[in-house]
Amino acid sequence: LLARGLARADQKGLPVALETHLAENVARYRHFGFEVASDRRLEPDGPRCYGMVRVPSGLPKSPATR
Repeated sequence: LLARGLARADQKGLPVALETHLAENVARYRHFGFEVASDRRLEPDGPRCYGMVRVPSGLPKSPATR
């Protein structure tokens, strides 16, 4: 399902963004071309939130995702 949606985004030249609270998901999403754009805690003692971005295939990555 994810690969199909990413292929459609690539065809349209659209970036894709997501958030995950699980550190182990970061590697999973990197496999699909996502890079961490932000890493923060929602509350001082709360869970971490990883904001991830994927640029369309064939386009250069932005400086924030290098």
